[in-house]
Amino acid sequence: MRKIFGVLLLLTIFLVACAQSKPPVSNNGIFLKEPPELTVIAGNKSIAAVRGTYNWVIYSGNGTRTNIHADSGPPSKLIKFQKEPLNVKPESSIVLDFRIKPNDYKVNIWEGNKPIIQQVNNGIIIAPRQKGLVVYEVQATWNEGDACYAFSVNVD
Repeated sequence: MRKIFGVLLLLTIFLVACAQSKPPVSNNGIFLKEPPELTVIAGNKSIAAVRGTYNWVIYSGNGTRTNIHADSGPPSKLIKFQKEPLNVKPESSIVLDFRIKPNDYKVNIWEGNKPIIQQVNNGIIIAPRQKGLVVYEVQATWNEGDACYAFSVNVD
């Protein structure tokens, strides 16, 4: 009786461990190796957002996985790596274009060191009325993990 119980216990542990190592449902049959790029478009100009902190899982074909955690500074520091400025008019549309659409995301404006949640409609945010430099943070989630991005616009 003890042998049967021991075998059943080992079998249960093995099955639970195998079930937990399966990858999640992929994005259109593609397992992403890293967070996708985010392009920011205003009028006829586009820039690449700067990727910051992210947590990501890479699934290999043999059932193993690699967990990656990359840390960065706050959006106010990340924008220093933005390659070019993006000038926009007050209350103009800013389009967020992910190379592969996330499951969910939210957008904040950073004022000082505090985020203020922004409304997003179909991937479009509206620039503020007030002129000056505006720092944005985008927090996105995919099946493989989550990532933060930062970009700035000059409202003039």
